[in-house]
Amino acid sequence: MKKFWVLLMLFSFMQLTACANPSKEIEAFYTWGEGVNSVYVCSEAKEYWVDAPEPVLKQLEAEYLHRTKSPYEHIFIIFLGGVKNEKLDGFALNYDGLMRVNKVIQFGGNIPAACQKNM
Repeated sequence: MKKFWVLLMLFSFMQLTACANPSKEIEAFYTWGEGVNSVYVCSEAKEYWVDAPEPVLKQLEAEYLHRTKSPYEHIFIIFLGGVKNEKLDGFALNYDGLMRVNKVIQFGGNIPAACQKNM
């Protein structure tokens, strides 16, 4: 019986880790405005709707407003995150998918050549 519970716990842990979205460093252009909250990922040439914890969303919006003159401009960011495999709805339906932004590492800075040519 003890083996059963150990195997059950091990299996449950494996399921949780398999479903978790690994967080990786991503270079992208962030855009914000009425009905827009997206990142254009340079390495993929795809645009994703942003999903983030409330503090990260507030940080993104505050930095965006500080660095731009009007909505819908692009700002370069580097963040930790990953694509979420969830069903899209609302404004997100107009994008290539849903991107989880866990933490912003950098706002602005030198834009890599790969990002410059794709925008």
